Amino acid sequence: MKPYGAVVLVFLMCVLFLNQTHAQTEVEAWGNLKGVRIQGQLINFESAIAVINSDWSKVNATAKERQHPKFDRQGNKQIITTLLDSFYIVEQLEDISEGICKATVQFTSKKDTMLAGLYFDLKLPWADYNKGILQTVKSISNASPKYVLNEQKEDIAIAATAIKVSTPQKQLQLKFNQSTTIIIKQRKDNFIHVYIPVKTGNFTNGQTGEIVFTIEASGTIDKAPVTVTIDPSKQGRTFAGFGGNFRLQNPKNDPQVIDYCLNNMRVAWGRVEMAWRFVAA
Repeated sequence: MKPYGAVVLVFLMCVLFLNQTHAQTEVEAWGNLKGVRIQGQLINFESAIAVINSDWSKVNATAKERQHPKFDRQGNKQIITTLLDSFYIVEQLEDISEGICKATVQFTSKKDTMLAGLYFDLKLPWADYNKGILQTVKSISNASPKYVLNEQKEDIAIAATAIKVSTPQKQLQLKFNQSTTIIIKQRKDNFIHVYIPVKTGNFTNGQTGEIVFTIEASGTIDKAPVTVTIDPSKQGRTFAGFGGNFRLQNPKNDPQVIDYCLNNMRVAWGRVEMAWRFVAA
């Protein structure tokens, strides 16, 4: 098969995969959401789980390389377990239908402490949502007043069983099992923060709790045709071979992978660790 033929085949396989996927929640390995894909298009928003002190002056939130999380996938469920501050956290995100994700956040407190609370922080990028409208939804036929997000200069606290954020291109709706007081803040980080309490106030050693809610994403899907042009007369970069990391993190299984790669692939490059702690000063 000619090289450009292989490229076309890979492209077609990707298209077929996306058509079968339909919708999927995207989440980082440490538990922060990136959004929900619908027919391949990302309805973007972000999230974090945050421990916030009593006066809101300190926020300790899940982020890349800040904790030591464990990620697991079980069918339509993505499960992340981690330690955050003095809490053991289990976060489960389950795709239940197109564009709808069921979120469950469970905690176990490891000490007595007083906080503003443990929150699920829904982060709306300012560039995409600043002209959006937020409203609380009591039922299909009974909606509360609307809030234009870029007009809100002060924090907003709203008790609701559901909230909806709408922009011309995308919509998000969150539904809770019971009336929940959410807090909306605009911090200096280019995000509109919607804080959903897992629990607020005092915590005792060994205390457990959870919150369960759904996130429904929708929006305008760009279905415009895409044109791909391949010019076989122009040679691409020289393919030297495969490369990768050769390191031991799992003494039982890693050597088998390394040996297989070296014995069966044209390995052109390798990277090994030279830790500073072993280098003489």
